Amino acid sequence: MDQEKRLKLVKNVAAILLIVAFLCYASPPEKPECPTKVVMDNDGGMVVLNHQQHFDSSGYGLDCFDCHHHFVEDEADITKCKTCHLKEIPETPPEACLDCHDADEIEDAAYPKSKDAFHKQCGDCHKEYGLGPWDVKSDDKCTKCHFKANI
Repeated sequence: MDQEKRLKLVKNVAAILLIVAFLCYASPPEKPECPTKVVMDNDGGMVVLNHQQHFDSSGYGLDCFDCHHHFVEDEADITKCKTCHLKEIPETPPEACLDCHDADEIEDAAYPKSKDAFHKQCGDCHKEYGLGPWDVKSDDKCTKCHFKANI
């Protein structure tokens, strides 16, 4: 094979690889049905939840309803927790709460703030299975779940 044919072959292979690379970059993978990890950033520091491990049958095998108590199965988007569970409880509850609750049920700020809701929802399950920081007798027990990002 002479020099000119080799150069033409290299150019063709390079062009094909360039086209394949562009197509791979331009067509992103499908968005998964639910996230593999969820990062909850809050005042106490971020908490990283391995979502896949919690719901996957090879992990804990939880059902969506075990954590998402207002989850509607045929709904495309799950209502975010902070839609109702806010840092501070307002005098007038958010509209989303009234979708499921009667006004007299949530009167007098009966629904928990976000910190209390997460600690109860996550904590009760972890306590039941003996996981997490609830049995730790030290001041750093919060850092078992929460961490500050080193930016």
